[in-house]
Amino acid sequence: MPVSFSGLSSGLDTQAIIAQLMTLERIPIQRVEQRKTDIGQQLTTLADIVTKMKTLQEKVLAMDAIGEARTMLAKSGDEAVFEATASGDAEPGSFGIQVDRLASAERTWSKAFASKTALGLVGTGDLVITVGSDAPKTISIDQATDSLESVAAKINASGARASASILYDGTSYFLVVAGKDSGTANGITFDDPTALDLDVAGAEKQAALDSKIVMDGQIIYRPTNVLTDVLKGVSVRLKKVQAGAVGLTVDVDPAGMRARAQAFVDAYNEVARAIGAQFAWSGKSKGQGSLAGDATLRDQLNRLQNIVTSEVTGLSGRYTALSEIGISTSKDGTLKLDATEFDKAAREDALGVAKLFTRETGSKGVAAQIDDEVKSATDFASGRFTLRRQGLDARVTQADKDVARLEAQLVKTEERLRAQFTALEQLMAALNTQGGFLQGIGR
Repeated sequence: MPVSFSGLSSGLDTQAIIAQLMTLERIPIQRVEQRKTDIGQQLTTLADIVTKMKTLQEKVLAMDAIGEARTMLAKSGDEAVFEATASGDAEPGSFGIQVDRLASAERTWSKAFASKTALGLVGTGDLVITVGSDAPKTISIDQATDSLESVAAKINASGARASASILYDGTSYFLVVAGKDSGTANGITFDDPTALDLDVAGAEKQAALDSKIVMDGQIIYRPTNVLTDVLKGVSVRLKKVQAGAVGLTVDVDPAGMRARAQAFVDAYNEVARAIGAQFAWSGKSKGQGSLAGDATLRDQLNRLQNIVTSEVTGLSGRYTALSEIGISTSKDGTLKLDATEFDKAAREDALGVAKLFTRETGSKGVAAQIDDEVKSATDFASGRFTLRRQGLDARVTQADKDVARLEAQLVKTEERLRAQFTALEQLMAALNTQGGFLQGIGR
């Protein structure tokens, strides 16, 4: 390392000169770093657009089947008697339901005991519990080691579809065995040689019974109080026995359909605005950090716009395009949903509206097409956006290499400059010494 004399002989501020020269030498590095910053901004923009496209995909996946795109509404005439809900697979109709009986699970009580923890009370023997058609479960009981509480624990650990608990009425303790499932087929039988008396007359406090309803004169039994297979797509939860029929209506839910369509429109518009913002002219250059003119983005926007503005091939019903159900395209490429037109279309032909979005035999609706398009664009291995990101990542990697190479050159450049200025200082020092010597001789 050359010794630096810092201008002692030349009178030059060599440190400042070198610093200024090195500042100039760093300009190429600053340009590369700026290029890297610009690419980083492009990557951020691209990632934001991909995120919005994934959100769009989530919205269309919520309506790419008939049971999702078409929403139905089930209404009970008296929700104190039963409640009802409907999926998109339900069909419109009106019915009368009379609730004659609620389904129940069996509950059986032991005789009364003075203590739940004392030994010597419960008797000794093998208690056999059989729930419905299940294999019998045997619980061995020994009053020398068992209390009412430990017997309950043994029943709960037996694997039987029944639970045991201790009930205290303020005076006595009872072992209560309750079935886990309602319905006549889930009744419980006991073979009880112990002092529990679970198999004696009167021990059964509640029998396992099926629910019973009468619908339009037809008697229907089910093992539970939630009826999901009486009407397609309709779930009825029985709550109370009621003499006389209560009305049940199932109809199209235009507002529900519109909510899903609006969610799709909103998500689509987020994508359209994000991509369109890269190409929109605001009167000044967007800078190198934007994706203005990016062919991948422009192609993607064109693909999406083509889907939402074209007719769905393979449909023969009343509706074949979004524009026919109140979803139109604005000048800026975004979509707009007219609630009045959409609701009218849904009321007139809910199935036809749904098929505009769904994946059916012979046709592929808008939601299904966009789902496929987003999958293609964002595929982990070969998607257009994936390849574009990989190209930008490669440019970042190259920029890092360029910076490292230029930094190494700077080190050498600074060493060379310092050596040159040190040599200059040494030469000037020698000349100054020689000049002083000659002046001495002249005197």
